[in-house]
Amino acid sequence: MLFKKLRSLQGYTIIHDYNILDYPHPASYAVPPSSFNTLVRLVISISHPVRLQLGLLPLLEAMTLSNNLTGTWAGDILEQITFTPKICPKLHTITTEGLLAEWDILLLMLLRRNFLHERTIAKIRGIGVRYWLPPTLLQPISQLLRGQFVPDLDLEAFSLERIAKILYRTPSESPKCHRCGLVLIEECKNNVQEDTWMYNTPMPKSWMTAIENGWEYKLVDTLPDPPLPEYMANWLAGKWDRRRAFVAGNREAKRRGQKLGECGPPYRPPLVLITGYTMEGVSVESPA
Repeated sequence: MLFKKLRSLQGYTIIHDYNILDYPHPASYAVPPSSFNTLVRLVISISHPVRLQLGLLPLLEAMTLSNNLTGTWAGDILEQITFTPKICPKLHTITTEGLLAEWDILLLMLLRRNFLHERTIAKIRGIGVRYWLPPTLLQPISQLLRGQFVPDLDLEAFSLERIAKILYRTPSESPKCHRCGLVLIEECKNNVQEDTWMYNTPMPKSWMTAIENGWEYKLVDTLPDPPLPEYMANWLAGKWDRRRAFVAGNREAKRRGQKLGECGPPYRPPLVLITGYTMEGVSVESPA
């Protein structure tokens, strides 16, 4: 076969701009086992709701979700692994280069994958992001990567609900920092430069388009293996409700004239690889 020894693959879907109204419908992309069962590294850019056939990638070790728009849909891929944590048994590193905000789903994925206690399933050892994360967010991620259970994990404190409250629901006369809000920092201490484009970033616009066109989906045809605890199942079932509320908050804040911006000059943050040793020995109070 032409791709019999394929080890690395980069793929993408194309859209012309974030206002496009003819996104492809949610699709399931089948990867032919005869071609890709040796794949070790995958870099993929996603522009719409999608489910990858991850079960056909038994040797995959590292996955990169590339570009800002893909960060919007990263939660869907993380949800797949949460449902079936034995999938891609050699996978140990996941990187997102986009605007990841569903930190709650990332934490659930790590809770499921890293506590299977099956020798044939690799633990997730590294999470790559293009953000400087605050200690309150780094701590639980690092603990779970280290294999240390996080008791009484407050998912809401790491969710879109929290981000929407920071950015949209608490009125402020001065501009709010979009960059800091996405990583759950309540107040940015730096000088925030107003930028009206922040209301039109890929995240709310992508979800808005999917919601308006009925492209949202739930993994209703996927049986969790092993079964999900009830609180996890209920939380994941509310994913699209949280996205809808986030979009509504974005619209309402824009209507009432709340200013948004970013602190510091525009730049592409360096890739930060979070591991189990990132916060070892550091004590941090959980977000209120």
